[in-house]
Amino acid sequence: MNQTEVNHMIRVLPKYYEYLEDNKDCYIAKMFGMFTVRIARFESIHVMVMQNTMPNIDKTELHYVFDMKGSSINREVLKRKKDSQLADPTGGKVLKDLDYVRLKELKNFFKLDKDQ
Repeated sequence: MNQTEVNHMIRVLPKYYEYLEDNKDCYIAKMFGMFTVRIARFESIHVMVMQNTMPNIDKTELHYVFDMKGSSINREVLKRKKDSQLADPTGGKVLKDLDYVRLKELKNFFKLDKDQ
């Protein structure tokens, strides 16, 4: 995290906490802490520890995993893939926001069959 992101998180933290308190069943990842790590002779880094929101399911059942940030800057993993190559699961790659948008437009894979 850069200093701008740290400052932003500090500003939104009260509303974030309030929202989580009022919506206990929401799927927004919970932040456990934000830390600055300083090691001699190295530049300090800011890190955030967050809850893993992935359910404990067999990884073979997962076709797509997304790390969504709500941004479009540097948020694409599959940019060089042709549309025809996107029909198959991504083999454990963690996809990003623009991958989600592209896949959603290409195929209707977020809708369940009537029997599900």
